[in-house]
Amino acid sequence: MEVWYCGKDNISRYRLLMNNDWSDGFVKLAHAQGYDQFQHKRPGYSPSALLFEGYEVNHPYLIPSIAKPRWPKTARKRNPAFMWVASTLFVIDEVRDFFETVEPGTHQFFPMKIQFPDGTESPVNYNLMNIHTQIDALDRSQSTAKIYRPEQENWAWSWGVPRSCVFKESAVKGRYLWREKRSLNKLFGSGELVEEMRKRKCAGLDPVGPCVVNPNS
Repeated sequence: MEVWYCGKDNISRYRLLMNNDWSDGFVKLAHAQGYDQFQHKRPGYSPSALLFEGYEVNHPYLIPSIAKPRWPKTARKRNPAFMWVASTLFVIDEVRDFFETVEPGTHQFFPMKIQFPDGTESPVNYNLMNIHTQIDALDRSQSTAKIYRPEQENWAWSWGVPRSCVFKESAVKGRYLWREKRSLNKLFGSGELVEEMRKRKCAGLDPVGPCVVNPNS
């Protein structure tokens, strides 16, 4: 069994044009869900980061329907299956259908038009994917990853290299893609996911690993 760190090489590749519709929509969403503390959390912090921190969207009608990434013209022909924009994940229909088959009801998908600065739209259909499943899967006793607040109940850990992380098989078995509960800005996926996406030639997942999985925990 394998676990891979996903999106490391791609997560900062594209930036969103913070048009008013996008920003205002997520500010309203933050208010509606009671997450006002996320607004202006730090300079340049996008309200869409709600989707980056492991929260389920309960007011989907507030999700903006158009995203405007600063996407270089040379990259437009690629139309990656996984596109990471400003900490937000967009996936094509094929990827959405795959997850809804293997993990039905686990993730949220919102149809999204990708519009370029010149007004043209991507010929590929994209969906904003909200991965809000949080798993506490790190085997702390076997890992050498850096631990923050080790003596406190709300301890957290930081990604280093694949060999520094050991995961509990009992926690990740049967899962395909999730957020680590104690390191929410990190996404991890199974070996089955990585293999299937490679077979389908779905680019953009950019897995790093594999990490170690402890079959005895």
